[in-house]
Amino acid sequence: MRFYKWLTGLVAAIFYTLIIAWFSSYLFVMDVDWYDLLVKPKFVPSSVFFEVCVTIVYLLTTVSLAHLIVKRNFGLRFIIILLMGILSVVFILTFFYLQQIYIATAIMALIWALSLSFTVISFPRDFVCTLSSLPILVWHSFLFVITFTIALHN
Repeated sequence: MRFYKWLTGLVAAIFYTLIIAWFSSYLFVMDVDWYDLLVKPKFVPSSVFFEVCVTIVYLLTTVSLAHLIVKRNFGLRFIIILLMGILSVVFILTFFYLQQIYIATAIMALIWALSLSFTVISFPRDFVCTLSSLPILVWHSFLFVITFTIALHN
C-alpha cells in the first residue's frame, strides 16, 4: 500500500511540474534583439547551464511536492511550492514576453523569499524537503542577483 501511496504522490507532483514547465516554455517568447541590448553581468551563464539547472530544480521540486503529498501535508509548505511555480511562470511572462524588468525583479524577489521561507520552515521537521530545497534556494538566490543586476544596469 505504501508503494501506491508514494506512486500517487509522485504522479501528482510530476503532473504539476509538467504543467508549470509547459506554461513556462509556452510563454518564453524572447525578443533576441531586446535581450542582446540589455546590459547583463559577466556571470550570466550559458543557456545550456540554465537548462541543466532548471531541469534539476524541476526534479527537486517534484521530490518535495511528492513528499508533501504522500505525507498529506497540504499546509503552508504545499501552498508555498504551488506559489513558487505560478510566480515562476509570471516571471517568465513579465521578463521575456512583456519586457518589464523592474516588475520581473520584484517577482523574482518574491520567489526568492518564498524559497527561503520553505527551506526555513522545512528545516526542523522534514529532512527530505530541506535537502531538496537547499539547491533550489541557491538557484533562486542566483537568479535574483542576476535579475537585480540587470534591473540596475538598464
